[in-house]
Amino acid sequence: MAASVLEHGPIQLDRTIYPEECLLAATEAYRDFLHVERMREENGARTIEVTVNPAHAPQAPQVRKEFLNYLLDLAIRHHLMRP
Repeated sequence: MAASVLEHGPIQLDRTIYPEECLLAATEAYRDFLHVERMREENGARTIEVTVNPAHAPQAPQVRKEFLNYLLDLAIRHHLMRP
């Protein structure tokens, strides 16, 4: 993962890897730390913008990284639990 993704800028997520319910669950879990805005969906990808809340701005790269790791964990669990 490029350093810029951890610091700022849009993040493109493949919808087959990151299901909608996983993104919603991760967004809800991190609502006190950040805001997720959906920018666009095209060609099987979803582009989001993650904005860290001002109170956590000094740790923005860490918060973004933890959010993305949590989202990935949810997605892995989702795929492993499928029949």
